[in-house]
Amino acid sequence: MKHKHIEFPVSYVIKITGWDWCYGLGHNDWRDDNDSYIEYRHLYINGLFVHPRKLAEENIKVQLTVMSDPKVDQVRRSQDEDPSPLYVGSLERRKERFEGFITLPGEMLSPILTTLVAEKLKFVNMSGEKLRRHKTLIRFYQISATFDEEDVFSEE
Repeated sequence: MKHKHIEFPVSYVIKITGWDWCYGLGHNDWRDDNDSYIEYRHLYINGLFVHPRKLAEENIKVQLTVMSDPKVDQVRRSQDEDPSPLYVGSLERRKERFEGFITLPGEMLSPILTTLVAEKLKFVNMSGEKLRRHKTLIRFYQISATFDEEDVFSEE
């Protein structure tokens, strides 16, 4: 009888070194979409790994694209759909840097931007699977002012 291997999550912690915000609005030319407008709201967070130590020692740059997703808002409030997505983002190594994507409810974008402008947010702590083929899925993240090494999951 085979035993199912239980994999513990890995923490990926980034110290924020900078950020940028882009907004765009235009006419939606996609024929299969019911919305007349297309809106582009992206927050870019740049940083360096603090954890896992192996990535921190390599001094690898990270760029996270934070996107508000209307589906997150709809699913959270829907009785008909499963409210628990499998993941909320991803990380992928691209040569000498990592690129990541994380989603958030639209109403959270304004408070996060306000706090970034006030320079209060310093870290992004994400938990996900161990890197495989330089990629991982993110199941949870938090953007915070502090980072405590005791709160991280296993070393990689």
